[in-house]
Amino acid sequence: MRATAGAFIKTTSAEADALFAKARAMIANPASADIGALLHANVEGVASYIDVTFFRLRQLTDELGHVTGRLAPDKSFFNANWAVDDGTLQQFCPDAAGSGFEQRGNDTVETAELLEWCPNEIMDLAWPAALAGFMRRPRRLPFRAYASDDAVAYVHPFRYQVLSRDLGAMWQTASPRSLSRKFLAETESVDTDRTVVIIQDRFGFGNFCHYLFDGMTRVLHYVDQFGYRDEIFVFGGIPGRYQELIGQALCQVARIPVSSLYFPDRGLLLKGARKCVWFSDQKELHVHPAQMAHPQSLGVLNRLAEHVQGTDSSARRIYVSRGDADRRRIVNEAEVVAALQGRGFVPVQLAGIPVEEQVGLFRNAEIVVAPHGMGLTHIAMGKHLGRVIELFHPEAGTDAYASVARSAGMRYDHVLGQGVPATHSDFSVSVDRILDLLGPEGTPQPRPNWRKRANLIPASRSFAGFVGGATDPDAEWAELDFSPMLGDQSVCFHRRLGPVGNTLVGQWVDIDVSPGTLYVASCWIWLPERFPANEASIRIGGWKNEQMQYANLALPKTWQRISFSAISPKDARRCRVGLHVVGHEGSRLVSTCWQMERGLVPSAYVATR
Repeated sequence: MRATAGAFIKTTSAEADALFAKARAMIANPASADIGALLHANVEGVASYIDVTFFRLRQLTDELGHVTGRLAPDKSFFNANWAVDDGTLQQFCPDAAGSGFEQRGNDTVETAELLEWCPNEIMDLAWPAALAGFMRRPRRLPFRAYASDDAVAYVHPFRYQVLSRDLGAMWQTASPRSLSRKFLAETESVDTDRTVVIIQDRFGFGNFCHYLFDGMTRVLHYVDQFGYRDEIFVFGGIPGRYQELIGQALCQVARIPVSSLYFPDRGLLLKGARKCVWFSDQKELHVHPAQMAHPQSLGVLNRLAEHVQGTDSSARRIYVSRGDADRRRIVNEAEVVAALQGRGFVPVQLAGIPVEEQVGLFRNAEIVVAPHGMGLTHIAMGKHLGRVIELFHPEAGTDAYASVARSAGMRYDHVLGQGVPATHSDFSVSVDRILDLLGPEGTPQPRPNWRKRANLIPASRSFAGFVGGATDPDAEWAELDFSPMLGDQSVCFHRRLGPVGNTLVGQWVDIDVSPGTLYVASCWIWLPERFPANEASIRIGGWKNEQMQYANLALPKTWQRISFSAISPKDARRCRVGLHVVGHEGSRLVSTCWQMERGLVPSAYVATR
């Protein structure tokens, strides 16, 4: 398979390069322009083997349209689904007209929510905009699975498309390519009696980062939600030793057979007798890595990481070199390495090390310094890794590894270097800055927390949006002598008022949830010495509780945690979480550190903004 797929890459790369050269020549000499040739190449799949070349062909086609005046400056030949409509094909390449597909949306499929909206507790508005993926976003997007029994999949090592069984339509959210009906109709067809689950996405799974953080989480969330029922999971790319090693661990953790993992070695129309399944993070939403480093996704990856084979390593501090790469190299690396070796770091070049040794290096490391690159995917293997310093070209890279490290509770910093002109994103970095970030010898490092949960309550730290209560005490609270449980965490003052039947003293509203899911809501409360009420509790409005922890009224003048767990109703999309006091009107108490999370019992508090 590797030889077959490798030959495909070589051939199609050369074909794409030749097409791009032809397009640039036409842009330089508009009199020779043949827009139809480029549009025809698009629907026939030329340059569609990876996302960046597919994008480049669309970009060059539009640029040619602009310079020839055949396309308005603010317009594109391609629609929002990256396809060419039939009218455009009829105008520029009539022989390709009628080769497009009817576009279907999500209203025609079954939908299951695997992860709900949640606050992004690691949001950092100071993060460089040029390197931002989601670090500057306030919320994580939902993660969903879609399914249809009227669907077949065109699969290939480097592209895919989901079509109706009659090959007359394609699903917009499931098709990152826009290959023509004629092209796909001539493709070899294979029948299977299994459900086909598309794991591949528009980025190549030859990239460890996309394979692990996106591909593996899709499988694990799917199996956690639905179990394994003899599905076939379709991957992409050319599987090497890393893919094999991770795949073996996946089969152990998910309890699925190796035969369920399928890496196509050629283009096929895969016709499942049951359903075809795909996911919202493949094309519809860009939430790389690991569904915006969702804590629950990192948790399932940690289960996987524990089963990945790796050799032992004695190195506790490692520096990852890209000296053997063709881009994003550090030009003053000798100076960096000398300084770091003086602090006990071991320099490594991962490309020359077996994958098992790479896993072992990161599994046992405590501190990693590295330029941005795929090797940092291995931070997901870290058992002791508490410190990561990532080195960037000022305009090349993403926040993928930063988001994973911070979400896992590692202490993460980055250093922006100075770009070197006329290179493929090579750069220099300040050695002094790296050493300053490392701090003095003996500086304690945190341990990663791969099992934390997402707090679904927004602004839990500040109480913004909380209904009822007050963040500042009135004169009647002057006698209270308590300290905030967390120094940077606001508290809320509550007083029981109103008629006897109204026990609510404050609540969070419109919290996003998924139907049929077990949740637990919790907060910490402080009761004064004299608390005349009969009961203090937290509740999820309208839900039947599975387990409930009331306030212990015999423990005044100390912080205690109360909680309420319940399974969300089948039609639930949002909920309210409130604090209730039963009994004496005028009873007072203080709350802080509110949390809503999946599970039966509350976990460590996660502050949200």
